[in-house]
Amino acid sequence: MRLIRVLSSLFGLLGLIAVYLTGRLIFQPGPSPLPALMMAVVGFVPTYTFAASVINNDILVGALGLWCIYFCALSVRSGVRIRSFALATICMALAFLTKYNGVILLPIVTLTGVVLLVRSWRAGNARLNRSLRPRPHHRHSDPAALLGLLRNKQLYGDYFINYPNMIQPFTTKISWLGAFTVPELVTRLTNGVKFTFMTFWGLLGADFVVLPEWLLNLLAILTGLVVVGIIYQRRVRRRAGRSTGWRSSACW
Repeated sequence: MRLIRVLSSLFGLLGLIAVYLTGRLIFQPGPSPLPALMMAVVGFVPTYTFAASVINNDILVGALGLWCIYFCALSVRSGVRIRSFALATICMALAFLTKYNGVILLPIVTLTGVVLLVRSWRAGNARLNRSLRPRPHHRHSDPAALLGLLRNKQLYGDYFINYPNMIQPFTTKISWLGAFTVPELVTRLTNGVKFTFMTFWGLLGADFVVLPEWLLNLLAILTGLVVVGIIYQRRVRRRAGRSTGWRSSACW
């Protein structure tokens, strides 16, 4: 059990490396402490630290998701990189096989694919055809992605392992929305947002250990300040860019 816990810690370390590399892509060019700060923020999230120190599948789906995001960012960072996009889709598939909440990566990968298609189309149909044409070094990607499905079938007799709360069809769950009034739906959505925030920062010990309420409130305030700071910084950069463009036009 201790060896498996070490394996969980290694998965957590791999996820932090993906965060750092993603930060390098975002804050290039030039050296910056922000990628290391991003990695530190993720590393000190209590839920992430807890998942990386126990035996579960949460840390693996988290690490795969972080690498999926990195490969998506890398594939659109400069030009069109189909190899990086292929690695992102494999990470997404493996994350989904690890746990069903890996499906949250699907919109990110889909949006990345749309961006790559648009860029290839703008570059010309010839380049688009070359980008979509199968290559020899990509022929082994599909068997690698299907390996998890075959392993599930061998061990459990089913390609997709159902959790007890996943047996009910999604259509039935969606139909529940019509049974509530608007105030009830607002209340449920509000409680859902609070629960999501709580599980992100600290719902430990098989959902029995919760961070103190005062600490959750403090984290909510800090999160709000971060969002405000990001919005403010983007506005400052836009104003600075407009001012620089106006000065260049005036000099010309």
